[in-house]
Amino acid sequence: MADLLGLPVGDEYQGQSLVPEVFGAEARPRPVSSIYPAQSERPAQGDHRGDHKPIAFGDDRRFELFNVGLDFAERERYRSPSQRNSRR
Repeated sequence: MADLLGLPVGDEYQGQSLVPEVFGAEARPRPVSSIYPAQSERPAQGDHRGDHKPIAFGDDRRFELFNVGLDFAERERYRSPSQRNSRR
């Protein structure tokens, strides 16, 4: 907000200004984090970087990995080519 208002931004603030993008500059790729709170049906946290989105569930360290470049709706967990070719 400070950058948008033309005010100085101190070094104590993390991140990068989105002002250039607000005024039409091309958006730079950046990670996107999602947090589903403990009060939700499935508490989880996800970190979307590129085409892959790992999601960690609760405190038991379970996770799922999705390739959102191929499966935006996250219907199928990602499996490597070797996992897809093996029979279990």
